[in-house]
Amino acid sequence: MLTLPLPPLPLSVSFPAKMILVDCEATGGEKHADITELALIVVEHGQVTHHWQSLIKPNTSISPYVERLTGITNDMVASAPSFAQQVSALQPHFANAVLVAHNARVDLRLLKRAFHQAQLPFKGKSLCSHQLAKQFFPDQDALGIKALIKQLDLPVAEHHRAMVDTEVILHLLAHITANHPSAAIKKTCKGLIKPYNFPLPAPE
Repeated sequence: MLTLPLPPLPLSVSFPAKMILVDCEATGGEKHADITELALIVVEHGQVTHHWQSLIKPNTSISPYVERLTGITNDMVASAPSFAQQVSALQPHFANAVLVAHNARVDLRLLKRAFHQAQLPFKGKSLCSHQLAKQFFPDQDALGIKALIKQLDLPVAEHHRAMVDTEVILHLLAHITANHPSAAIKKTCKGLIKPYNFPLPAPE
C-alpha cells in the first residue's frame, strides 16, 4: 500500500506514456545479492494505475548490516513468496513500460538476476531518476533518496523500504512537472532513456 499522499497529478505528458517506478531492497553484497523486497508504481498517461509491494524470499541470507539498515530480517522473508512465484503477475506491468529507478543500474542488476533465476529473459527501456534529478537540481550535490526526501519536504521518517523509495521517485517526477516546461522534460528524458536486454544465458 502507498505510504504517502499522492502528489498532484497528472505528470507531464513529456514523460514516457507508461512508466513502472521500481525499487528493490536486497540481501547485500554486489555480485550475488538477491531481492528481499520489491515495490512498483505503474504510471500511465501521467496517472497512477497500479501499485504493488511484497517481501521476496531470497536465495541468500541478508547481511546483518542490511538487516539494520532496512529493518528487513531473515525471519521476515523466510515465509515470503519467491520472485519466481510472483513474476507471472508482475510481467504484464513491465510490458511496454519504461522502468524508472533511482540508481537504475543497481535495480536492473538485481532484476536481471531475479528474472534469470526464474528462467526468463529481461528486456526493455530504463530511465535513471537519479540522473534525471541531476539535470533538474544542478546545484545540489546530494540527490539520493534521503536527500530528495529533504529537498521535496516529504513526511518520511525512515527510508530504505521499497514502497517509500518508489513513492519518492513519483514525488520527484511531480515536482519536475510543476516546475519545468514540457519541452525541457521531453529533451532530458530522451537523452537519459536507455535500452536494456538481458537474454537468458546459453546453457553450459
